[in-house]
Amino acid sequence: MRSGLAVSEARDMTATIDLHVAPMSCFRLVTRRFSSDDSLLRAVLDGVGVEPEEVEDPGLEVTYAQLMREFENLNRLVGEHWLLEVRELCSATAQGALGLVVSTAPTVGAAAQAFARYLNVYTPYQQASVSRRPGGILLRHTPTRTMSSGARRRIDEMLLMVMGEMIAGMLGARRTEIRFEHPWIEPAHGSQIEAALGAPVRWGAGVNAILVPDGLLAVRSPLADPALHQAAIERLEQARRATTAPATLRVRLNRLLARSETGRLSIGDAANSLGLSQRTLTRRLADAGLNYRDMVDSELKRRARRWLDLGTLSRAEIGERLGFSDAGSFGRALRRWFKMQA
Repeated sequence: MRSGLAVSEARDMTATIDLHVAPMSCFRLVTRRFSSDDSLLRAVLDGVGVEPEEVEDPGLEVTYAQLMREFENLNRLVGEHWLLEVRELCSATAQGALGLVVSTAPTVGAAAQAFARYLNVYTPYQQASVSRRPGGILLRHTPTRTMSSGARRRIDEMLLMVMGEMIAGMLGARRTEIRFEHPWIEPAHGSQIEAALGAPVRWGAGVNAILVPDGLLAVRSPLADPALHQAAIERLEQARRATTAPATLRVRLNRLLARSETGRLSIGDAANSLGLSQRTLTRRLADAGLNYRDMVDSELKRRARRWLDLGTLSRAEIGERLGFSDAGSFGRALRRWFKMQA
């Protein structure tokens, strides 16, 4: 697996966007749509850390930071309406197991509950909730990580359209009975969003949500399938459990360290990137017999060995890249790792 985000390009983004692997279906769908012209494709991928010939590589991984960089490029190159040119990105089929569990639910009400329960399994740091409102339920989306206003607008817009496609899409002509609410003021392409949703949007509402009237909650899903619905639930629950399993925790931490600038992250920053408290991460590491300091040390040793073998950097340069404060501390690390004199 590879992820090519350059350190210098990722530094600012990783302060606010976590380093989890993004859904590759989303990345490829967007990239393919804007790949008809080679110069445009290269501009779309500028700073993403992926070359055009790598897009279809089955081993490719991109992080949310890289995906957000691509979104920002599209805002600049195509305009903030670009999502409307990739509407299939918001369809149930593009959402994997999340789309399956929602579309095969028995009723519209059950579909809304399934969306709320499993959104953050499919896409970390986006969550949804269902609450009662007079005359219906409010299905609300909320990001759980800080991001730039441009990225936040696109994510809010995308999730509003995802909710519209997946929930309102079950209702056919009755979708006009659903009310859409959006936290941002109406953009220039607001009327196009409303046309895509098939219903008006209350702009500047302070929430990103859809209000489903009580009279629609019992409407049967046209794709209701108990067996497929249960299979999707089992797959999503397995994915939820896997995120806290010791082996998965080790892999995720190693991935975070590998993608950090110097191979170092404080345990607090690592916990935040994993959506855990520092105390919870420390406990889970102890339960798994892992030591965070040893994991950081292993990542620094791996980088040092690679750069020493390449021979393109001096030892002083390697020490600086690894975040050592002085030559003496790096020299002691070299002796400890490789029995090598600095």
